[in-house]
Amino acid sequence: MNKREVLCSSCSAINRLPAYSITRKPKCGKCGAALPERAAIRIARGLFRLRSLAPLALLISFAFAFPVILRFLDGPSKAERLANFSCPSVAIPANGPITKWNGSEPRVANISIRADAGMNYVLKVEDADTHLQLVKFFVTGGSTFQTEMPAGRFVLKIASGINWCGRKEMFGPDTITGCLAHKSDASGTCSIYTFGPNDTWEIDLVKQVGGNLSTSYVPRDNF
Repeated sequence: MNKREVLCSSCSAINRLPAYSITRKPKCGKCGAALPERAAIRIARGLFRLRSLAPLALLISFAFAFPVILRFLDGPSKAERLANFSCPSVAIPANGPITKWNGSEPRVANISIRADAGMNYVLKVEDADTHLQLVKFFVTGGSTFQTEMPAGRFVLKIASGINWCGRKEMFGPDTITGCLAHKSDASGTCSIYTFGPNDTWEIDLVKQVGGNLSTSYVPRDNF
């Protein structure tokens, strides 16, 4: 084994040592003082001694990086989306249909829609069998709208938001779309509502404890 001679700076004794090791610090065999060594060896030994802290350092790094990763996955914030979206100045429509009625069937069922304050709604009535749109209603937040419906089986989809940007964009990039579903239905799909002659329906879009109505998510392009 190759050895080298190192002069102790404390007692001037000459020590014959093998190659320097990062696992232990070289000491004088006579007085026990630390022997001189290159800075690179000292740094390597310090890193070696801290190797047990590597998992903790990795965890801390991930904790700091997690918000950045989450921000990347979530995309732009609400403020950024609104800033980048040019919403035309469109007056909020009055309660009632915002599209023409599709079909000439007599309207024989009564429906009442009560909207939660602070949020405006678009209610889309869709034929449950053909998936064709029958009509879209606009309901202002905090109001109750009453209308008549034809007999049949329908899916009721809703879009909600605050600022009205027109029938195409509805409430801009933060439009929330879904459909009405009974809480008793655990499938997570849209419920089918059957309207019959002289039926009276009350749809309450105000969140309340013990209510029997919930919403299921519907992608924007499927609204």
